[in-house]
Amino acid sequence: MTSVLNVDTIADKAGTGPVALTKQSAAKAYNTFDFANTAQRDSFNVSTTTDRGTGSSYANLVSAMGTATYNTVSSSSPTAIGSMTTTNYNRAAISQPDTASRIAHNSYTTSGTGAPQDDPYTAVVAHGDLA
Repeated sequence: MTSVLNVDTIADKAGTGPVALTKQSAAKAYNTFDFANTAQRDSFNVSTTTDRGTGSSYANLVSAMGTATYNTVSSSSPTAIGSMTTTNYNRAAISQPDTASRIAHNSYTTSGTGAPQDDPYTAVVAHGDLA
């Protein structure tokens, strides 16, 4: 037998707040940025994006992470994410590492050894514990 559960809100037992996640971890920050037009598309826990030059940026966090050793995933593309045909190599450069209050992102051409590149579709997500 199949069931359907339709709800508008799930609250804690007292009905006064959100339900706590147990044995799960939600993203603590995300940022999507258009380097071609220097525009922030969407974000969570990110105050601003600092354009550090071609292919290099910082996502500045509103609430800092507990340490600088949290996990980040980033990607960028010169084409729309829904129709991505080229994925560029991304990494946080050793000279500009993540800190507890910022996420570093660098985009390079596909080979990973090519020149830095500003992509219109850039996304960064952070997982870990907040301070």
